[in-house]
Amino acid sequence: MVRFLNKKSLIVLGLLVFFVGCDDKEKDSSTLRQTIVAQSDITQAVTVSGVLTPKRRLVVYPTFDGYIRRIFVQMGQWVKSGDPLVQVSSSPNANETAYPQRAQFSGRVVDVLRQEGEWVEKVKDNPILVVDDPSIFIVECAVPEMDIAKYKVGLEAKISPLALQNRHFEGKVISVAEAAKLKDANRWSSSAVEFNVKVQVVNPDETLKSGMTASVQIIFASAKGVPSLPHDYVSIKDGKAVVQTVNGESKDVQLGISDDKAIEIKSGVAIGEKIRQVDFYSEKI
Repeated sequence: MVRFLNKKSLIVLGLLVFFVGCDDKEKDSSTLRQTIVAQSDITQAVTVSGVLTPKRRLVVYPTFDGYIRRIFVQMGQWVKSGDPLVQVSSSPNANETAYPQRAQFSGRVVDVLRQEGEWVEKVKDNPILVVDDPSIFIVECAVPEMDIAKYKVGLEAKISPLALQNRHFEGKVISVAEAAKLKDANRWSSSAVEFNVKVQVVNPDETLKSGMTASVQIIFASAKGVPSLPHDYVSIKDGKAVVQTVNGESKDVQLGISDDKAIEIKSGVAIGEKIRQVDFYSEKI
C-alpha cells in the first residue's frame, strides 16, 4: 500500500511540474516587452586612442660646439617665420660675430631647454628649444590589423582629449599606413600587428597641446532620422532578418547599419509600428 501511494505521488508531482513548466513558458511569452519602430540617428564607429602632435615642429640644435650667447624667445612666445631664436658662438667673446638661428615657420615656443652662457655640443640629442605650429594638429593612432580594411582617407572622426573633459573636436582621417608598424622587441605586446592611422583636427584651438592623449571615434557610416529597432527585437531565421508584430505576425525586414543600441530598418515595417521583443526562450539553438 505504501509503495502504491509513493508511485501515485510521483505521478501527481510529475504532472504538476509539467503544467507549471507550460505555464511559465506561456507567462514568459506573454510578458515580452513591446516597442515601436522609432526614427533615430545611428552611427557605426570604432574608438581608438592616440597622441596629439603638431604637423610641423622645429627642434633647434646647435650647429657647432660653442656657447649660447643669446636666447631671443621665451616659453609660450609666438614667433613669425624668420624671427631670431638663438645665437651660438664658438667662444664667450662678446665681440665675435655670430649669426642667429631663425624660425622656419610661424608658431609657438613650447620648450626652452638651455640657458644663455651654457656650453653646448653639436650632438643629435642636445636640443636648445622647440617651436610648434599649433594651427594643424594630428592624432596618430595605432589600429589593430583586424580593423585596418575599414579605414579610408576622408572618414570623419570625433576627437576627445583626455585632459579637456567634455571637449570634443571634429577630425578627418588623412593617412592610412600601407604597412604595419615595425615591432618593438622590448614590448611584451610586440606580437600584435598594428597600423598607423593619422587623423587631423579640423577645428583646433589654443587649448590643444602637443603630447596630449585623446580618444578618437572613427565614423565608418552614419544615418540620420532612419527607422530603427533595438537589437533584441530582430532575429535571423534561415539567413533572413525577421521581426514579429504585437499581433503575432512575422515580417521579413531589410537591415542597414547598426551601432551598440539599435539597427537601421530599411524596409519591411513602418515608423510607429508596434513590434514584440524576440522570444529567446522558445528560439531554437
